Amino acid sequence: MMRLFLIAIVVSVLAAGCGRKIQAPVRAASTGIPEDDRLYREGLAAFHEATPEGYARAAGLFRRAAEINPRRCEYSLHHLESRLFLALEQKWNSEDNDANLSVTLPGCDAFESFNYRLQALSLFPELTVGMRDKAMAAVNRAVELDPNDPLNWYVLWKLGPTSRGEIQRAANIPPNLALIQYELGNFKMLEGEYAEARDAYERALTLSPRHFRSYIGIADSMAATDEDADIEPYLVKAVGIAPAFLAGRTALGSFYARMGETEKAVEQYKAALDLNSKYDNASLGLGIILAEADQTDEAEKYLAQTISLNPGSFRAYYYLGNIWFNRGEFARARTQYEEGLKYMPNFAETNYALGAVLYRLGNPDAALAQFEKVLRINSLYGDAYFSRGTIRLERRQLADALSDYTRAIRIYEGQVALINAQVRKAESRGLSRKVQALTKKRQRLEETLQNARDYRVTAEAEALKPR
Repeated sequence: MMRLFLIAIVVSVLAAGCGRKIQAPVRAASTGIPEDDRLYREGLAAFHEATPEGYARAAGLFRRAAEINPRRCEYSLHHLESRLFLALEQKWNSEDNDANLSVTLPGCDAFESFNYRLQALSLFPELTVGMRDKAMAAVNRAVELDPNDPLNWYVLWKLGPTSRGEIQRAANIPPNLALIQYELGNFKMLEGEYAEARDAYERALTLSPRHFRSYIGIADSMAATDEDADIEPYLVKAVGIAPAFLAGRTALGSFYARMGETEKAVEQYKAALDLNSKYDNASLGLGIILAEADQTDEAEKYLAQTISLNPGSFRAYYYLGNIWFNRGEFARARTQYEEGLKYMPNFAETNYALGAVLYRLGNPDAALAQFEKVLRINSLYGDAYFSRGTIRLERRQLADALSDYTRAIRIYEGQVALINAQVRKAESRGLSRKVQALTKKRQRLEETLQNARDYRVTAEAEALKPR
């Protein structure tokens, strides 16, 4: 995907053409079709590709058509619509764009519904802050004027997805558009109808083979029903079509991270950051994968970068706290955990980590309170039972300690059994990378399970001692 930067849209320049002396249409010599009409048709085809390149190409074609035949005011409307869709694509791709987007509607009276739709598009929150209510009013008016235009329903859906079926309504109105089918897939994903979602994404690709977002959609719909599904080809295809698609890069990086392929994951996250150094999803993913690979100096850099870009990134605080914890810098770890909890108070992992660091700082009462909070959040959090049992063992609350260890062991055993089943399934399907990743995870869990068993033996021995 080529890097496209929106230049200012001042449609009043094109609109002024509507009042000029009408020029005779230029005809294509070979076909007899007026040149402006040919350009218009090509513009529609490019627009229907529903990709940044398609929108950029469409804008150029519509502009040329308007210059040739200013009387056809809809050319200016389509030109503006293409530029607005391009601007939204760039915003959704987190592209830096400081251009001044100045929108003046041409005011073609015969296209009132179109005008209202363009007004709504120009007031999208991504383009104009604080104008959502006006955007909703405009698109509702567009729908009222022309309920048979699928793009009117699409804009209504994008402004405020509801269960009223706006995107389903759009999908039932011709022409059949890749953009609509893609959003229908997103709607089906929200409804938990994953097979139907995949069908919609595949229809989008039939209509527009380079619609890279639909490849990500297919991967998501497959993973939702089968965690062992081979989604890599779809992610690779999306990135191959659109190398600058940031969400595609991070999705592929996350896939490699789950497979335990650190180098490939790092490559994708860094590629995203090379495209946009302010893309915090990539810096967070990179920080996490490096932290888990014990490359803590590099991990610290990217996690700190994430926080500078997004101060509310609670996961970044959590992993940064873990780095300080493993370095024995418990006070600094505590600061990170507490900061993260300001943004996500019920994130069980951070609550548990704060309890662990409070224990290391010599405050077992506060640690115990944290572990109990974790269990209120997630009653199957084995580490919280294990750690609470250890504090109770130290206090010679032996019956309670034994109960906690037993519950932790049962949870760990259940998790090991689940991983074993996943390994067998992956082996039967020849997923060697999945098997390797699961095997590493199982080894770590089995070590924790054995520690819990050892502590329970200690508690049992203490319980047998005479008082």
